Amino acid sequence: MAVLFSAIKIVDALPTPRHLPGSAGATAGATIRGKQMADITVAIIGAGIGGVYLAAELGVLGARLRLHDIDDSRLVELRNRGGIEVEGENLGFAAIERATPDLGAAVDHADIIVIVTGGIFQASVARSLAPLLHDG
Repeated sequence: MAVLFSAIKIVDALPTPRHLPGSAGATAGATIRGKQMADITVAIIGAGIGGVYLAAELGVLGARLRLHDIDDSRLVELRNRGGIEVEGENLGFAAIERATPDLGAAVDHADIIVIVTGGIFQASVARSLAPLLHDG
C-alpha cells in the first residue's frame, strides 16, 4: 500500500489518458506500476475541492475509489449519487464505491492512499492512519 501526502504526487504518477475513438473520456491501457486502473483501489482522504477533483480524474480513468472525510455532510450527496458526474474533456462518471467518515473502512485493502487535506491536518491524519496500515 502506498501512502501519498500530496495529490500532486499521485497526479504526476498518472498516465496520460488515451481516448478511444468515438467515446469521450474513455481510456485504454491506463496503468500505474503495471496495474490496470480498474485493478487499483485508491482511498482519498479529504473531500474538499482537491479530493473531489482527484476522485473525478481517477474515476474517469477507471480506478476503484473510496473517499473519506471527517465531515460526513461533504460525503452525503456523493454517496447518494454513487459518484461524480464529470464534465469537460474527460467526460464520464467517476463511481465511488465507498464515501465514508470511517477512516478504517476507507483505507481497508486500498492499493494507494492519498491525503488531500490542508497542511495543518496532515499530521493528525498520519497519526490516525498509522495503526491502520500494514504491509502488502
